[in-house]
Amino acid sequence: MNKKNGITFDEAIAFIWAEADVLDRRAYSTWLDLWADDGLYIIPIESDVDDYATVLNYIYDDARMRRMRVARLTSSNSMAATTVAETVRTVSRFVKTGSENTGIEIRAAQHLAEYKRAKHRLVPATLDIELRRHNGKIKMVRKVVTLASRADGIQGIAYLL
Repeated sequence: MNKKNGITFDEAIAFIWAEADVLDRRAYSTWLDLWADDGLYIIPIESDVDDYATVLNYIYDDARMRRMRVARLTSSNSMAATTVAETVRTVSRFVKTGSENTGIEIRAAQHLAEYKRAKHRLVPATLDIELRRHNGKIKMVRKVVTLASRADGIQGIAYLL
């Protein structure tokens, strides 16, 4: 791997942990900066899909939709922003699933604990993240969040996964 352009496994893990921290702090403008312009944020309904663009998903966001989602989450007029949940996520079990000269693909487990209205909820998921180095910075090209409870639907989640 060309160290100048490639991404090491350790760099990828550090990036994913930093993104989890950004999301738990609800630093959504910082989160938007972590993305490549052509990046896709996907929360599928089904697992083992080859082409998410051809199936129904809970979320299938390009850059424009990510910005709109963040605007909605940070607007005081949004139902999603009225009672904000506190989240603490742990990301672990990192597995390299692919690499190329300028990027890397990682699968990981995420356990997200939510606290809202005096209630706790656990939201476990598998993350499939593709990272690419662009102009010296690591950027997310794709993030697929496959919820363990995807068959039950997404109910009342007012934060980014």
